Parts: sequence; C-alpha cells; structure tokens
Amino acid sequence: MRRLLASACALLVLAAVVAGVAVSSRLGPERLREELVRRLGAELGPVQIDAVRPHFGWGVGIEIEGLRTAGEGEAPELVADRVWITLSARSLLRGEPRARRIDVRGLRVRAEQRADGVWEPPALARLLERWPAQPDAALPVPLPDAANDLRAMAKALPALSVEDGELLLARHRSDRVNHLALRDLYFELTHDPLGGAARVGAEGRVLVEGNDRGRFEIAATIERKGPYVDVALTDADLGALAPWLAFGESHVDAAGRVSGTASWKPETDGGSLVLDLLGFDLRLAGRLRAGDGDVSAAFPNARLHANVSADARVVRVSEFEWSADPTQLTGSASLERPFGDGARLAFELRGGQVPVTALRDLVVAGAPKTGPLYERATALRAGTLESIALRANPTPIMAWRALASAPLDAWPDGLEIEARIAGVELKLDGADALRDLGARVRVSRERIEIEAARAKIGDRPLPELWLALSGLRAVAEVLARGTQPPAVPPLPGRIALSDWVDSHRRAGAPPRWRRIDVDADWLEHPALLRPIEEFTAQLTPANPGVHIEDAKGFWGGVPFHGKVSFRGGDRGRVDADLTLSLPRREGRRRSKGEVWARAKFHADLEKLGDFQAEGLDGVVQAIGDRVELRHGAAKLRPRGDLSGIVALDLSRSDAVPYHGRIELVNGSLSELMNDLKMDGGAANGTADIDTELTGLLVAGHNLLADTTGTAMIRLRKGEILKRMNVLFSIAQASDTLNPFRSRETIPYERIDAPLQLANGLASTDALALEGPALRLVGTGHVNVVEDPHLVEAVIGIFYFRALDRVIGVFPLLNRMLLGPDDNLVSTYFAVSGPWADPRASIIPSKSIASGPGSFVLEGLPSFVRGGISTLERIFTASGPSAKPGAANAPPAPLAPPPPAPVVPPSSPPGDLP
Repeated sequence: MRRLLASACALLVLAAVVAGVAVSSRLGPERLREELVRRLGAELGPVQIDAVRPHFGWGVGIEIEGLRTAGEGEAPELVADRVWITLSARSLLRGEPRARRIDVRGLRVRAEQRADGVWEPPALARLLERWPAQPDAALPVPLPDAANDLRAMAKALPALSVEDGELLLARHRSDRVNHLALRDLYFELTHDPLGGAARVGAEGRVLVEGNDRGRFEIAATIERKGPYVDVALTDADLGALAPWLAFGESHVDAAGRVSGTASWKPETDGGSLVLDLLGFDLRLAGRLRAGDGDVSAAFPNARLHANVSADARVVRVSEFEWSADPTQLTGSASLERPFGDGARLAFELRGGQVPVTALRDLVVAGAPKTGPLYERATALRAGTLESIALRANPTPIMAWRALASAPLDAWPDGLEIEARIAGVELKLDGADALRDLGARVRVSRERIEIEAARAKIGDRPLPELWLALSGLRAVAEVLARGTQPPAVPPLPGRIALSDWVDSHRRAGAPPRWRRIDVDADWLEHPALLRPIEEFTAQLTPANPGVHIEDAKGFWGGVPFHGKVSFRGGDRGRVDADLTLSLPRREGRRRSKGEVWARAKFHADLEKLGDFQAEGLDGVVQAIGDRVELRHGAAKLRPRGDLSGIVALDLSRSDAVPYHGRIELVNGSLSELMNDLKMDGGAANGTADIDTELTGLLVAGHNLLADTTGTAMIRLRKGEILKRMNVLFSIAQASDTLNPFRSRETIPYERIDAPLQLANGLASTDALALEGPALRLVGTGHVNVVEDPHLVEAVIGIFYFRALDRVIGVFPLLNRMLLGPDDNLVSTYFAVSGPWADPRASIIPSKSIASGPGSFVLEGLPSFVRGGISTLERIFTASGPSAKPGAANAPPAPLAPPPPAPVVPPSSPPGDLP
C-alpha cells in the first residue's frame, strides 16, 4: 500500500508539472518577453526581442530570439541572435527566479568613446559610472580586498557562455578615430558545483579593416587569494593595438608583430607575474606627456622575459632579460608601495650593445628643454654602449625626477654607472665634431672616472685620456652659479705650433728642462667652462710630455688640487686626477681688455733651444689669438744673460708668425759656437748680441728660411784661431801677403758685426775687428738655410798696428804715410764657396791701384768690387764720393732686401709683476 501511494503521488506531481508547462507554453512567453523588455530597457535603453519561449535543457529556462537595442543610430549597439537563460531550480521553489546559466550565441556589440571621453551607448556609460572609482595611485586597494571583491563578483554572476561573439570598438582622438574589432569571440565563466573556484576562459581574433591582426587566449581561476591568470598572444599586430595603449596625454605609434605569454600567480598580499614575449620587425615611437619629445626605436627581432612579484610593501622585478640583436640586457628592480613621490626605487641593470641614440631619445623626451642634460643629450649623433652596468640603492621617486633637471647636483646617493662606449659622435655648437669616441666610464655621486678615452676632432686624433675627478657636487655648484668666460678666437695655430715643436724634437733626446714653476693669475677660456684663478703648479718632463704636479687653484670660485700628465709620442696620453671641494667663493680677479690669460713662470733648464742654459723666468699672456712672452730672462751656461720678448700669432693653421726682440749680455763665444754645432775651439771671447726678428714657424721648415730682421753681434777680448774656415782660406791665398804666417791665433779687442737676415741670407756691410796686431773689416753674405751654406765676402786686413800707433802720434806723418785708412799696409781678399771649405783670393788694394804700379780691377766679380767700395767708405768716410755715372765707379755694396713689417708684442694691461 505504501509503495502504491508513493507511486500515485509521483504521478500527480509529474502531471501537475506537465500541465503547468503546457499552460505556460501558451500563456507565459508573451509575459516573459514584456518583463525582459522592461528590465533590460532599464539597463540598456530601449530594446527589442523577437520571441521568448520556454527552454528545457539542463534545467528549466527560457530562450530569447532576436535581442537588440533600439537606439537612434542606424545600427543597433547590441545584437544577440539567441540567448538561453537557465533558471536555478532552488530559486523556482523559493519563488524568486534567478538565472543559473546564460548562454549567448551570435553576440555583436558596438562601443565608441567620444573625444570628450564619454562612452556610447549610454548603457555602457551608465555601467562605467557605477563602476567603483579608480583609487588614488598613492593608496592602492590592498590585494586581498581586491581578490575578495573579484571572487564575490564572480560568485554572484551566473555561469556564462558566449559563442561567435564580435566586439567593435571606436575611439575618437583629437586628430583621428581608431577602430578595433574582436571577432570569433568565445567567453566562458563556470562555477565548481562543489563550491570551488570559478573559472574564466576567453579567446578570439583581432581584426582591423577586415585584416587579421592576431589571436588571444585567456584562462583564469579565481581562487580565494586571487585569480590565477594565463594570457597568450599569437602574432598580434602592434600597429593595431598601439592606439589602445595610449591614455591621457601619452601617444604611441608602433609596428610589428608580437607573440608571447603572461602568467599571474596570486600570493599572500600580492602575487607574481611571468612575462615572455617575442617581437618581430618592431618599430616603436611615442611620448609620455604633451610637449615631450618622441622616443623611437626599431628592432628586427626582440625577446622580453621578466618575473615580477608584488606584496603589500614592494614590487620586485627579477630575471629581467631583454634581447634585441645585438642588444642584450639583464637586471632586477624593486619599487616600494604605496606608489608615489616618496616610494623608493632600486635597480641593477647589465648588458651591452645599446645604441647611444636610443638613450639620447629617452633623455630628450623626458628632460626639461632648458636643462644641461637636455643640451648634452641633443649633441649626441651616434655611438654604442658596448657594455653598461647600472646600480642604484633605494632612492625616492622624487630624486629621480630631480635628476633630469640637474644631473650633477641631484645625483642620487648609491647610483653608480659603469659603461664602455665606442664610436660616439658629439657635435657642440661652434666647434668641430668629436668623433670616434671610445672609453670606459664609471660615475658615482661624487666621482667620475674615464679610462682609455680615444677620440678625434675632425680628422685629428686626440691623446688618450685617463681622468679621475672627485667633487661632482662642486662641479654642479660652479655650473649652476657661475658664468662661462667670453669667447676667444679658435686658435688653430696651436696645432701648427705643436707640429713645429715635434718636427725639431729628436727621438730619444733627453729633456731640455728639469722643472717649471707656474703661477697663473687667471685663465679665462670658454673650453674650461669657468675661469681658473690663482693657479700654481710644478711641471716636470715626461720625455716626451710633461707632468703637472701639486696643481692648485680656483675653478669658477671652487678650490681644486690634483695632478695631470701629458705624454707625447705617436700615442699621446693625458692622465688627470683632480679633486674639487666646496664652499665656493666669488671671483677675485678678472682680466682687462682682450687678455684672457696671464702667468708667471720659472724654469730650471738643461738647454734653451740649442744653447746650454740654467734657468728661464718670464711672464706669458694670451691676447685674442696671440701669445706673448714678456720680460723673459734666461741664464746661459757657463755665463751669459739672455732677455727679451716674443709674440706668437696663433690665427693660422699652417704656420705660426712670430716676432721677437732678444738681447744676450756677457755670453761665451766658444760655448755658443759649440751649442750651434760649430768648432767652439776656433774662437773665444765675450759675446753681446741684440736681435729683432720676424718670421714663420712651419713644421719641417728651416726657421731662418722665413725670417727677416737685424742682429748686432759684439765680441770682446778674445782670440780667433787660424783654423777658422775663413781665416784659413785667407792664409792659403798667398805666401807673400799671408797675415797669419807667424801666428796661429789672432787676438782681438773688439769685433762688431751688424747683420741683416732675409731670404735665407745673413748679410753684413760693416764687419770690423780691432786687434793689437791687425785690423780686419769685411762685407758679404752667407746662405744660412741651404747646405753647403755658400759664402761670398770681401775682407780687408790692415797690418803693423804697433807701427801705425807710433806714426799716428805725429799728425803730419799720419796723413803722409798712413793715409785715410790709418794703416801703412793693407790687403783685400775675396772669399767664396761653401762655409766649411771656402776659397780666398787677393784683391789689389785701392792704395796700390791708385799709384804708379796700379793693378787693374776690371774683371773682378761684382760682389768683390761692391765689397771694396763698401770698405773704402768705412775707412774714408770723409773722403770724396764717386761721381755719378763715372766709368770706373764700383757697383753699389751688397745689401739684403728690407725685412717684412712686423707687429711687436703689445703692452700688457696694467703693471706686470
């Protein structure tokens, strides 16, 4: 009975259900359609539904056919071919119908963002308005709360499935409209019937203008501590996605394709993200803010791998790898939370083969347009960071922002950079480009080290540079508060002067000086960026080159000290180790007029040019494109005081014009001759010399070839040996009239030789020797440039000086016997040929030529006749002059062309010390 009663009750329930369904199939659909139109219209605006009917699948539900919005536009914003809503059986029994599952097929949605940021259709705008406001970046929502909210939202939603979906997006910007289509969309949200985590899956294709731009897949499991998410991109077109990656004032242009995966794993108070992307034919450009410059880069292929983890206190990036042939970078970073100006950032980055232009573009895009960092960055033209290592201790974000405005003054503590650069080109305004720069560089807050730096200015290689500079904050203080010295001429002659010095330096020769003490009042050159004042240093030779020891002074008002070495040779090198320190003082001394440098110096010498010397003192000053040695004074060995001034014109790149006035007092004739590689044992005595010369310093050129000017040589109380070339040739000229037959030396009391230099010739028209045994006079010239140094001269020798003096006591005998030359006997010699081996011949004297046994002077060389004429004028100054046009009048004496006009050194401004 009991079993039969139960069976009957079951049949009654089944019959009631069947009857209810039969009635609802006829009476319910229309009421359901009206109710759905009302409820959906409240959310989506006016909607239309073609039909609603009951649905019996995995439960009791309804089927909607032909759902679409009915807006004002021609095309509806939302269309669904079919929608199946499966109701929860438990909710039906409670009398509160609730969807357990929703299946949608053929869903097409259009959404559009206007230029003012408002989304259409209005239903989407209303949905976004109700969405929780974005929290302040400085106070992010705690991850556990966000995970709980997401899990609660997923749990509150019914299971959802979308097949054959399509999403059309349009975004209006100020200058264009961006379109994006997602097609073949599949989306599924499922719930674990046993109460486990909800799962989400989605996939689809990206299309732009009907062309396939890649695929995506998303899988997520929403656990209690957060969602596990896996995302995959396949052949995604960055050109299509770029407009949707820019927000606010940012702008992004891109091209190329990307494939890769991203996985998010939640952890307590955070989670970890593993990112692995591959890019092909990438071209990226963009800016972060309006007014910033665009940053651009191109990579034929690239790979990005990173592991990012976050907790409540910090976000960390580990296992960072970037590979874009040939660039390779690895590193790590950490950023404290909450994000804001006070959040501290730390990082480490290593790698190489980074284009310098890429870093330049980053700086140009982010740095202030008027800052020094921006100016230096825009000067970069090319180059590569072959290796780079960056390390930074935790530093607030605000400090990194200040770094862009003041890179030296705001350098964060703990930031260190090591890099090796190659092929860098730097072009500064008003200067030749610095090319082919290569070096190793280390930079910290207070110190910069540059090792093995090589570069060229134009085509001229620069010496290798090794620099260690401490006190970068002092450098920043000087650059921020000081002013750059005024411009000076470019001084191309400095290169010509260096070439001239090198051309006269013998390889392996010992240094000509031991030490130089420098005391510079000021040096104001724009290449130094700020003036140098009160500079002192000691210079010692590096052979070739110079060491600058114990250098002290003020640069832009900041005291500095250190040492510098310049080494010459085929591979020149500069070593510098300098330290600057605060506080800064105001400048104490400024130049007047065009003088931009002035310094005193004292040099301990071995040689001064070709001459043995002990010391040199002087004052050097630079005026415009001229450098002047003023008040120069040197002491020669074993004796002799040299003084004078020299001015160098550095305005030409091919040569250095010079002008000098030099005086030598109490010099040793034999030592001077030895210094000039002449036979110093052939003559001795005391030498006094006055010269004023003008000429050109040209590398590889004889100094005297382009020199003009005058010199006065005065010799006192000495002897000349017969083996001197000129005198020996005279001794060989005649046995009868040989003035040196009975003596090997010729003592003299005084020799005067006024010289003129021009066209490579040293000429004299008044050589005079006064001695106890004879007098000697001469005129002629010698080629001082071209070997074998040809000489042409006429020398007159007057004998019996002792007898001449006795006769000279009696005026009547003096005039009768000695004649106007004050000599009883005289002989003239013509000397010609190479200086090392000249030949001499006797010329009949004028006293014999005027007597009954006169010699005929015709046939003698013109220079001989001219020399005799000059000698006659020397010793017969009061006699009658030759009549113009006389048949036998001798030719005019030898005389070199007048020297070229010169500009003597200018007077120094004010009193010189």
